[in-house]
Amino acid sequence: MHDGRSTRIPPDLATALDALTYTACVPNPRGGAVRVAAEAVGRVLHAGGYAPPQARSLLAGWLLPALDAVHPGPEGEWLWDRVLARVAAAQAGAAGSPAAHEPRPPIVSYRLDADDVVIRVNDAWRAAAAAGAAGALADAVVGTSLWTHVQGARTRRVYAAVHAGVRRTGRPFTLQFRCDAPDERRWMHLGVHALGRGRLEVHSTLVHRAPRPAPAPDGAPSDVVALRRCSLCLRVRTAAARGRGRPDWREVEDVPASHVRPAGVARPRYDLCRDCAADSRAALSRAAHARASA
Repeated sequence: MHDGRSTRIPPDLATALDALTYTACVPNPRGGAVRVAAEAVGRVLHAGGYAPPQARSLLAGWLLPALDAVHPGPEGEWLWDRVLARVAAAQAGAAGSPAAHEPRPPIVSYRLDADDVVIRVNDAWRAAAAAGAAGALADAVVGTSLWTHVQGARTRRVYAAVHAGVRRTGRPFTLQFRCDAPDERRWMHLGVHALGRGRLEVHSTLVHRAPRPAPAPDGAPSDVVALRRCSLCLRVRTAAARGRGRPDWREVEDVPASHVRPAGVARPRYDLCRDCAADSRAALSRAAHARASA
């Protein structure tokens, strides 16, 4: 079943995932049966040593296309969120962690059609937009091209290559990025999954957070080129190597706040730093090699 995926993961996990698919992907799923099946998957994932981001990615690639086909509207989104919550709680509970009783980080997601037009955002996406003072624009993105919201030629090339690979093979692709809040640093997991007919599901999940240290004092020397930041790691571009090759990139905490966003300037410009660009190319190359070897 599932195009031979059961041959690439442990048989007990394939069996548990199949059971969850059979209970959730029916016209009128029974809540109790879905809960039991989801918790069984969580326990097997824990026993197999899957980290939560790996577990979510695997679950999305296995279950989400079938779930979307049977429940394409808000009901499917609600059911998907409930399944993820049950699986995550069972994973944490199997580890004996108090995290089993703590609220799970919300999964922020949006969907794209075959032309990369946004066709849906979930409630967690709307909440994140509202928290960032963009609540009025939360649903305004629906019907717009993703590429009108992505800055930087390098960033667009990487995302376009990811989308093309996922659509061509049906296999998910994941990467890590940083998306800070005003008072904390946050590292996120991004997953891109095929839904069929060229559509994609893109979801982001918080995997680690840490307090934001105080920025460098404004009197500290800085060679920052104003308004240039990396889309993935959030480092700030400097002029340290100007005239001697490529520019350097510095952690935002090492740069005076007034240099990161000078007064009177609305927002910085984003693109990939050379390290993130190289890492992304390597990840895409590894994914292509894995597809060719499968």
